[in-house]
Amino acid sequence: MIINRTYFHLLLLAPMLFGSSCGDNTGGPEGETELVDIASPESLFQVAAVDPGFGPDGTVFDVSVYGSGFSQSARVRFGEVEAVRVLFVDENTLTATVPPLTVGAFDVTVVNSDGESQTLRNALNIEAEVEEEVRCEDGTVYFGFNSDTMEPESASVLSSILECLEGAQSATLVFEGHTDERGTTEYNLALGNRRVDSVRHQAISEGLSPSRSTAVSYGEERPVAGGHDEQAWSRNRRVEIRVQQ
Repeated sequence: MIINRTYFHLLLLAPMLFGSSCGDNTGGPEGETELVDIASPESLFQVAAVDPGFGPDGTVFDVSVYGSGFSQSARVRFGEVEAVRVLFVDENTLTATVPPLTVGAFDVTVVNSDGESQTLRNALNIEAEVEEEVRCEDGTVYFGFNSDTMEPESASVLSSILECLEGAQSATLVFEGHTDERGTTEYNLALGNRRVDSVRHQAISEGLSPSRSTAVSYGEERPVAGGHDEQAWSRNRRVEIRVQQ
């Protein structure tokens, strides 16, 4: 049987020709994989945290609201009260200005521009603001010999204590009268009383409530200087003003 030589060659090449068209088509050089774009899922809309999660009552302050899926025109509510101002940082963060609120726990709600809302329960706690107790220092006013009139430079000491007392509503004053060693015990006790009365009356004229003060005279019994000359006597002629918190 005679077979045409050209036809014979075509029969030999057929498997190679058909084989080259089979298999996976990578669409590129060997080893490379065709990349396919996959649409990323939309961000989940949620409110995750508020920082700080607490604040003082009756005060305006800022908080950061964290989560995801926030829109640029999102609104923030604390309970049923709208935030004074809302700043869009990014889709995960908002800065909101808290209006003056009363003591209690408040839900924090973010409302997106499309009306959808998400709430984090009891996320902001408003606490009563505790004022720091003012501490006032004691003071001493001085007198001339046998006098119950304060020396001019001592008036500012009394005024400073009274000014401090305005911020220390629970404090009271104790006025303690003293004299130097000269004179009888009875006379010096009476002189100490006159000095105490002088300072106390001046304090009341400057606004001190009489109920916030007490007075006592020690006469010559409690000197602060132990000498027997004018330098020591001038230090002992005094009224000490003690602040009791």
